[in-house]
Amino acid sequence: MSFFALVNLGFAALALCAAIFHLWIYRMRPRDAAHFWIAVVSFGVVWVAGSYAVLYEARSLGEAQRAQLAGMIAALPLVIGFVRFSELYVGVESRLLRLCVPYSVVMLAAAYAKPSLLFNGELIRVSLPLGAEYVRAGLAPSAGIVFLGFAVMILSVVGIYARRARTVEGGGLITLALAGWGAGMAHDLCVATGLYEGPWLLPLGFSLFSGAFGSILLRRLVRAHTKLERSAGELQALVETRTAELRRKDLELAHGARLGTLGALAGGIAHEIGTPLAAVSSHVKELRDAWRDERRPHAFGELLAQSQHRIERIRTVVAELLQLARREEGQPGRHQLHAIVAGVLPIAGYELSRRARLETHLASAPAVVGDGAMLAQVVLNLLVGAIHAIEHSAPQGRPVIALSTGDHAGGARLVVSDNAPALPTELAAGLFELAAAGGGEDQRRIGFVVAKQLVERHGGTLTIESGEAGTRVTVDLPAACELGESA
Repeated sequence: MSFFALVNLGFAALALCAAIFHLWIYRMRPRDAAHFWIAVVSFGVVWVAGSYAVLYEARSLGEAQRAQLAGMIAALPLVIGFVRFSELYVGVESRLLRLCVPYSVVMLAAAYAKPSLLFNGELIRVSLPLGAEYVRAGLAPSAGIVFLGFAVMILSVVGIYARRARTVEGGGLITLALAGWGAGMAHDLCVATGLYEGPWLLPLGFSLFSGAFGSILLRRLVRAHTKLERSAGELQALVETRTAELRRKDLELAHGARLGTLGALAGGIAHEIGTPLAAVSSHVKELRDAWRDERRPHAFGELLAQSQHRIERIRTVVAELLQLARREEGQPGRHQLHAIVAGVLPIAGYELSRRARLETHLASAPAVVGDGAMLAQVVLNLLVGAIHAIEHSAPQGRPVIALSTGDHAGGARLVVSDNAPALPTELAAGLFELAAAGGGEDQRRIGFVVAKQLVERHGGTLTIESGEAGTRVTVDLPAACELGESA
């Protein structure tokens, strides 16, 4: 195989790589159709370069005519692809460009149907540099009309790019490369018509154009990537800001719901503190009387022990209240769910005892990671919801509120249930949607919404089942080992 045939096969391989590359880009970005049409052009160049390689190896008139005709027919995908590419890339629709397509179809179809319109039957031997030779078929005078039309096309396309070189990205470089490609095509037309002899240069011209367009594309991708990185950074900062705002609003909602819950229990809390305080006051009076009565020295130890017990009860309730009433979010730590429930019961104990019989089964469970005050608020919200249900309905039989903790699926489970009738329709509809709140059920709905948010923040789930037999709320929290110490 001759040197010039190998060179054209190399250009064909290069054009094929360009076609595959642009099809890959088009597949990733279907809206950028310019890549599809430049791939069509690239396939046309593969066709042309392959035809030239065959022509360089031709040894008879028939072989030369078939190779030359194949190269001319390859102009069809070249013309169609480049016209559509130019319209999309330059952003203009030209009548002259649109006329190129039907002109190419008609002329090439006629040449394929009747080769004598292009070839005169003469076999011409051509000498090339490096001592190479090949033969080509002589062209008929009518072929000049066909090639003249293609020459006009080349000049018109170069002119369109030149006029818009300043408004099109990389317009100057594209115009220069296109001029080089056009010069190669014009050279090939001159060689084909016999004006002078020489090698075929169209594939070389396309390689220059492909390299120029590839550099523009690469620059565009780098610029787009840089912009994307900058936008991603700005978006990340915005997301962090909005997340912080949402977290702050969630905390405000939780804090407001917490204070509302404590307000609903204010009478019971006052009783939980007032009763032991009254007992301590009575013990102090007895201590004073015993101090004056020398016959009762043995009463000191008993009275002091009872007073210390009552004061410890007050301290426990106040400590739980202070923890629940704090506004900011605490640091996460390891907690035992049954211990959190036990700490909440004194706060709601009086209201529970007034409204229903409390049944508890506080079994140990795997430790959970989270904010102890938030978890305590979940328990308190669900207890207050059960108290509210008992207070505003007529349960069958004696009112009962059951509270249990235990192990479930490797995590910790909390169940709060009551035997009040099913949730009212207006409450059950959109149970976890604050916007659906209305009437006297607002506080209870807010309690459910906040409890669900806090449970999900700790990686758990909250489900509610309600029927004629009562309402059952189940909270499942993952074990500390599943979330890790830093959760």
